[in-house]
Amino acid sequence: MNTNSRISKIAKVFIVVAVGFLCMVSTTQAAVIALWKFDGTGTGLTDDSSGNGHTLANSGVTYDAGNAPVGGGTGSALFNGSAILSTVAKLDLTSYTQLTIDWYMLPTMSTSTTLGIVWEQSANYNLNPGAVIATVGNTANAVQTVQKTPASILYSAGPAPGGTVTGAWHHYTMTLNTTSLAATTIKLAIDGVSQGTSTGVGAATISDFFFIGARSGGNFSFSGNIDELSIGGVVPEPAPVAMLLFSGLGAAYFARKRKN
Repeated sequence: MNTNSRISKIAKVFIVVAVGFLCMVSTTQAAVIALWKFDGTGTGLTDDSSGNGHTLANSGVTYDAGNAPVGGGTGSALFNGSAILSTVAKLDLTSYTQLTIDWYMLPTMSTSTTLGIVWEQSANYNLNPGAVIATVGNTANAVQTVQKTPASILYSAGPAPGGTVTGAWHHYTMTLNTTSLAATTIKLAIDGVSQGTSTGVGAATISDFFFIGARSGGNFSFSGNIDELSIGGVVPEPAPVAMLLFSGLGAAYFARKRKN
């Protein structure tokens, strides 16, 4: 076997390997799914500032001008205990391997005795495995973020700094990571301080309506202010390095063929 023939065979092997990498290796790409800034009356309370068109329907929520957290806008959404916002269309989160839901909150309800839904995907997360929900109150002034999976209920809970969630604005971040269907992790941070992590089994996301301030039927209503609610996600995509490897080796192989 001459040298050129040997090189050609080696190049063919590497091309096959490169194709394998192209099929198996992936990177991730972050995306803003929805952003509700709550910075005005009318459409200021319902528009999706991400540009993705996740418009909200408003039932009783008002604009509280001048009442906003540090780093927020000119005001916030005020929930009176019977108001609710909901997406006009379903919010499809099924393609994301990681979700980050971020918001500011100032509850005015009696959180030691009353349970309020801050936000919830689906009309009732208990009936929809994969749905996510954030609640406040009912358990030592705690905030909980919960995700229902087919095999378990994951939750991460904790009181805001100072031992209470009322009386001041606080910043909340829920992160849901499901890089594998066999391992879903949910985390909650309040003002940047971790409140714990839970891990379970099952798919993490669904496609359903997103409700803010109450359950779809109006029960478990939240009282207080919410601002700058955003949903971010990470989706897998083909790895550029694999594509470069494939194209480079392919070019080298065909250049060798032309030379011979």
